[in-house]
Amino acid sequence: MILNKMFYTSLWILAIFFKGCYTDRDAVEHPRIFPPFPFIESGSTLQVFCSIGKVLFPYKNASHIIWTLNDTVIAEENYLIINESVSGVIIHNITYGRAHIKCFANSPVEKQLLAQSEVKSGFPPQKPGNISCVFYYKSTLTCSWASGREAHTETSYVLIKKDEFETCPEVNCSNKTFSCSRTQEPFSDLDYCVQVKAKNNFGKVESECIPQSSPKIFKPNAPQISKIEPVPGKKQSLKVFWQKLESLRTDPTKFQIRYRAGKENSTKNVTFFGNTESTSYVLTDLWNFTNYTVAFRWTIEQSSEWSEWSTDKMGTTEEQAPLRVDLWRVIKSHQSFGNRTVRLLWKKCQEFPSSGIVNGYRVKYFKEGNVSFERSVDLNKAITGYTLNLSEEAYEVSVIAHNTVGDSPEAILRIPSMYEESNGHQIILNLNASVSSDKISLEWKTLDLEIDGYIIEWYNELETNPFKRTWQKVTNITKWISPQGTFVRLTPYNISVYPVVRGKIKAPRTITTYFHEGSPSVGPVASVYNIDKHEAIVAWKEVAKAKRNGIIFSYTILYRDDSGKKLEKTVDASVLQYQLKNLQAGTKYTVSVMANTTRGGTRGSSTTFNTKLLSVVDIILINAITGTVILCLLAVGILWTLKKHTLKRICWPKIPHPVILDCPDSSQEITLRKSPCEDETLISILQVDAHSKDYKKLHLQHLENPFGQTNGIAKEIVHCCGISHSGAQDTVKPLPQISSLEYHFKSQVFPIMEQASKVFENKEAHVQLDLNNTEFSPYLKNSVHTRLFLASDSSDKNSKRTEEPLVPLSGQPYVALDTFELFSKRS
Repeated sequence: MILNKMFYTSLWILAIFFKGCYTDRDAVEHPRIFPPFPFIESGSTLQVFCSIGKVLFPYKNASHIIWTLNDTVIAEENYLIINESVSGVIIHNITYGRAHIKCFANSPVEKQLLAQSEVKSGFPPQKPGNISCVFYYKSTLTCSWASGREAHTETSYVLIKKDEFETCPEVNCSNKTFSCSRTQEPFSDLDYCVQVKAKNNFGKVESECIPQSSPKIFKPNAPQISKIEPVPGKKQSLKVFWQKLESLRTDPTKFQIRYRAGKENSTKNVTFFGNTESTSYVLTDLWNFTNYTVAFRWTIEQSSEWSEWSTDKMGTTEEQAPLRVDLWRVIKSHQSFGNRTVRLLWKKCQEFPSSGIVNGYRVKYFKEGNVSFERSVDLNKAITGYTLNLSEEAYEVSVIAHNTVGDSPEAILRIPSMYEESNGHQIILNLNASVSSDKISLEWKTLDLEIDGYIIEWYNELETNPFKRTWQKVTNITKWISPQGTFVRLTPYNISVYPVVRGKIKAPRTITTYFHEGSPSVGPVASVYNIDKHEAIVAWKEVAKAKRNGIIFSYTILYRDDSGKKLEKTVDASVLQYQLKNLQAGTKYTVSVMANTTRGGTRGSSTTFNTKLLSVVDIILINAITGTVILCLLAVGILWTLKKHTLKRICWPKIPHPVILDCPDSSQEITLRKSPCEDETLISILQVDAHSKDYKKLHLQHLENPFGQTNGIAKEIVHCCGISHSGAQDTVKPLPQISSLEYHFKSQVFPIMEQASKVFENKEAHVQLDLNNTEFSPYLKNSVHTRLFLASDSSDKNSKRTEEPLVPLSGQPYVALDTFELFSKRS
């Protein structure tokens, strides 16, 4: 605040001075801004002045001046009128690092630029902090510090060294790196201090003087490793050699070696003490036959600063005999031949790394309990599998790896017999698998037995090589988590857990699972067959394993008709066909099948089919009915051909003649009821056989006018029939038939009467028809109303009655034409 007051006071003094000086000379002075190019602290207030010349602008004065800051007009309330030719402006709170200020003369046409200047604002430097120094080998002292805040203007730094006796010359330093070096400095045990001064246009400041000691901040030069060699006769060791160290003094020294195995990411450090005369060191507890990368650095014991690391150098430990291999087997039995194919698999031990370069393997095997029949196979190539053809007995096999140094320990494995494989009971009760983001977890339960450990085996079900397996041996656990990166997503794996009891591998428990499931890549291809009126069978094939992307637990049949009605049916994954029912006859359907996993379903291609208008049952029934009708018609036709007259008589019987009656055969007796009472009238109609011999003898005369008289009396004399009575029954015996009509020729006598009287001797029959009470059928219209049966003359009572004239017919009598024919023949 004091500086600001002093600054403004000086400005007012300058303004008064300029007012006095320019009173007489303003006619020849050019326009200008003062003070020119000012520097002020950021956030403070700035006051500047502008003067005009009367010669150039005689009609203007200070009241016509306009001020701008970065081309923005400053408000008039901030203007100051010093005199007629000098105008000032006050600008508050300037925060621009750089700003342009201008003054203009106001004009009716356009503003006239009088003068312009640049204003810079910033902060004074802050005190440098965190000063640290390093004394490099022989002659260089380098110090660095941190700047409190960045200044808008350039700041210069000065490094000062002070000791008890004198102050060393100052050294100008860079304002960008915040570090500075003093060269040709002597290495001394005397203590001293260093100080940093900072200065810019807004002020200056200096730090505190920080005490320093050259031995404590001494940093030697980086060493150089000359060679790295294995130690003869000492396994798992490397000896590191370096060049002799140079030092300004013989103080005790510290050494540090950094080493890393070739395939490892982490490093190990070894720190040890010595002196500048030391030139080697032996690294121990290393891996056999392994490449190691080694680096080296050092410093004096008093210093906290290490030298830079040397250049990396590589060395290899001594080769040793190989380690024991990890042995496994895959058994494939051939039940029909009674032998087995056993594929031996092995891999290097999980210890890192191997002891040396393996030149080959030696495989031995023999039947269990019969060592004398041992077989041996040498494999000169570094392979990891061998196939054996074994019988059904149990075997023991072993594998030895060897190199130029020696043989590995023997890896032994027992192959169980076929009987043990087929009759072994399950020791593992259940096995469950769960999938996390990048691992598979197995968990199982076992019987309480002496289990030595477990062997977890897994393989990709899509792998075509049946002997390609991966396995891992574990102990004292019933939950296993796979190593990260072991499994591939959307891939099915077959995982088995083998228990090991007293050195024998028992029956495994197996599970199939996917490492992360997804919806199938493709859907099932559907086909339709056995299409009927209301039913059809949809069949499909399983999706290939490589495209399932998960365990398919169901299929969904989707179908719709032409109207767009959609239907669906879900079936179990074991079902590969389904019968659609209740379909509409003669309708087009579109059907597809979708395979479902826990992550979704994928629909296969669609196919179409048309249901039938008639079912098989309908066609069979129609054919049966049609065949039956044809057979019936054929049978009727054949029967009609063979039995035409019989069928005609049965189907269309002859209608009885209304006048002429057919008499039955004389050999038959017609049983009548008992004789009627005297007061009872007996009406009997006898049929006249038109084909009888006596009937044909009848002759009708006057055929042209048979009914000449309408009052004629028709008599029918029945001579062909006789009536007998014996006991309780009356019988009618057939007699020859004669019918006659009386056409008013009374004198004519029929011979047939005499025959009638003889036949009906001791019998009487009288029939009298009551014409008044008789009803006639329309068919018998105009026929005779009464037919009179003549009895024998032996009865006196009836003789008179028979001779009585017949009851006359009312209306025109009806006589059949064949009667006339008979009468004509008879005459």
